Amino acid sequence: MWNFSGDLMKHYLIVYGSLRRGGEFHLYLSGAEFICDDILEGYYMLRAGDYPVIKKTEDNDASVFVEIYRINSYHLTKIEELEGYAGPGMNNEYERITAITSKGYSGFVYTAAEDFPSDNLSRIISGDWFNPD
Repeated sequence: MWNFSGDLMKHYLIVYGSLRRGGEFHLYLSGAEFICDDILEGYYMLRAGDYPVIKKTEDNDASVFVEIYRINSYHLTKIEELEGYAGPGMNNEYERITAITSKGYSGFVYTAAEDFPSDNLSRIISGDWFNPD
């Protein structure tokens, strides 16, 4: 079994959907340190069936509600598996990028890959997966 206390919490992770508190996959963050709620500006949220995706935009009014966590390498590995992220330049559904939140946290966030299927996507204007209206 993995010992969370033995691995330094050295990455910040920005989450906006099913990894947030109350989300279906929040258990992947078991043992992670919750830092704060925050806003990710310059991104918009789309509903892709039962889960959200975000994309970068030039729209200055677009933003996404997020939570910030400090995670370790084990968390990162498990979340990469969940997100289907195989690494830079691979055929990923999501890309792992580094973004900066409105409170100044720089962390990893998973965004829709350039060739993410655009069928049946609808915009969530609120930018909040749990409060879409």
